[in-house]
Amino acid sequence: QISKETDRMLSLVEDMLKLSQLENTTELNRTNVDLVETAQSVAESLEPLIKNKNINMQIQGAGQVYADQKHIYELIKNLVENAVKYNIENGTVNVDISENADKTTLVVSDSGIGIESKHLSRIFERFYRADNSRSRTTGGTGLGLSIVKHICNLYGAELSLTSKLSAGTTVTVVF
Repeated sequence: QISKETDRMLSLVEDMLKLSQLENTTELNRTNVDLVETAQSVAESLEPLIKNKNINMQIQGAGQVYADQKHIYELIKNLVENAVKYNIENGTVNVDISENADKTTLVVSDSGIGIESKHLSRIFERFYRADNSRSRTTGGTGLGLSIVKHICNLYGAELSLTSKLSAGTTVTVVF
């Protein structure tokens, strides 16, 4: 059995490797990636966490992006995992996908604890945590949103986040 500290260290190393790979990517293995299918796959992988907090998760819409499947999975996983971890008991997580002629939009919103406005400008920095007191209880490496930012940069996607303390967070990615 692996201790919690060892597990955290392994997660940190894995996330650092992901960031390094993203920064050094020169060739992309692009295919048409269905965002709904990918979000459903992420939800299945996070089902124990979702059930543990009794989160009502909805995935709706339709859309595809021409990208590396692993990158899109990682992007959605980081966003949904944060939406669940920093949510309230019996909260909601919505994944909304839309597509038009020139762009595909992914929106992940939650009814969670939110983020104070003073932290919003730094939220995508490596290891930045809006609330260090929660880092022990929620786990994570502090690299998830930085990974999301790097994936967005790789594909030229626009990334934005809005949040209000005690009222939830919404992250929008426009490909």
